[in-house]
Parts: sequence; C-alpha cells; structure tokens
Amino acid sequence: APLLTQSMAHSSAQRPSVASSSRPAQHVLLERVEVRKNLEATTWYEARLCDVVLGTRVRLSFDNGVWPDREVPLNTVRRRLPLKPNAALELRPGDTVEVFVAASDHNPCGWALGRLVTLTNGVASVTLEGRPADAPP
Repeated sequence: APLLTQSMAHSSAQRPSVASSSRPAQHVLLERVEVRKNLEATTWYEARLCDVVLGTRVRLSFDNGVWPDREVPLNTVRRRLPLKPNAALELRPGDTVEVFVAASDHNPCGWALGRLVTLTNGVASVTLEGRPADAPP
C-alpha cells in the first residue's frame, strides 16, 4: 500500500534535476536518482546513475535487476532527495504530495504524484494523479 511521507510533500519543481548539478559527472556516477517513463508520467522510480552519455542521455541501473539497465533522456531524471521524517509540514486538503510506492517483483520503488483529500488524526487519504505506470521507463 502507498505511504505518504511528509518529506515528499513538496512540488516536483522544488526537486533539482541531475542536469542542474554543478558537480563534475564523475562525482555523480552511481548516485541514486529517480526516473520517469516520459515527460508526462507522474511516477518517479528509484534508479542508480551509471554514466552520462554525450551530456543529453544517462545510463541507469535498477536495484536487484528488477529492470534491465537502460539509457534515458536526461530530462526524465531527477536527484533523489534524502528523507526527512521529522519535517514539520502543514498539509491541507487539495495539496499536491508524493506518495511512496513500494518495490515489487516487477517494479522498483518510487514516488507517485497525488492530491491530499483528507487528513484526520495523522491519517491521510490521497488520490493519485494520472495513472502510475506499471512498465519500465
């Protein structure tokens, strides 16, 4: 079942892309990142950055080989932010959040875009935006 974490309750616009890094590429390699199937997808899957190809594409690998290594456009990859479970947020119905989706035999773990419907006694009800993809990027 999806899990809403307060640390991810911010817009994707606040999350830096891999391309925005000022560090040289050799220091980024094997860094954990998140990737989506295409520019319209609303689910970001966890991956590892293996290589930058000509500055416009990156090669990724996935934990436990759940998906084969692949090359994807740089604009479909973003940095993975560290979890901050003690972050204090004032969430309200209608807020856009990201919901944790656990890994399965067919997909790596990831974050799906959602909208907070209700929040009662610390229990959140969230509607997922779009349709989380079940296929690899």
